[in-house]
Amino acid sequence: KAARTHCSEATTQRISTDIAKYAYTANNETTPTLIGFTPNDIDSLHSNPASLNKAISQLGSLVKALNGLMAFDRLSLGNLMSRALAIATSDERSDTTNGSIGEECNFLRFRLGQISEREPTVWFELLVASILSSKAEHDIRSLNPYLSSIAYKTVNSLTIVAMLASIRIGQSHRALSGLSH
Repeated sequence: KAARTHCSEATTQRISTDIAKYAYTANNETTPTLIGFTPNDIDSLHSNPASLNKAISQLGSLVKALNGLMAFDRLSLGNLMSRALAIATSDERSDTTNGSIGEECNFLRFRLGQISEREPTVWFELLVASILSSKAEHDIRSLNPYLSSIAYKTVNSLTIVAMLASIRIGQSHRALSGLSH
């Protein structure tokens, strides 16, 4: 009986439409081919040394560009992770403190406690895992009561960008591995 409701029928129709669209797309995909590396181009490399040298040069340029991009992404990843942790632990503070001298002293006691490992501190893996939590901001801010909501949003954005950089590094590595075979 529940399967015959308007909502379930609409959901079933939507799923059927999505499956049909995916099947159509998957069945009509073409394999990407580098310009100058079609099967006919590769066959001509056996008889044309100039084309062969040009292809080798093009592949060398591609490998060099990918290595350069991967090195840049690795550097960016390290910077993003460091910056996210610096803000999350209040090592880097951009918020203005309108508090009293007593509040600032309490903050400095907290920071000394973090450095001496007597107060909790945030680690990068926790920032990544917290993205899946519906209480992420509360959880991270509970480890650092001096982290503002704006600073948390910055930390969250930096963490997401770091994850994207990590994915791009993996894609570059797979492309380089594919070229070396």
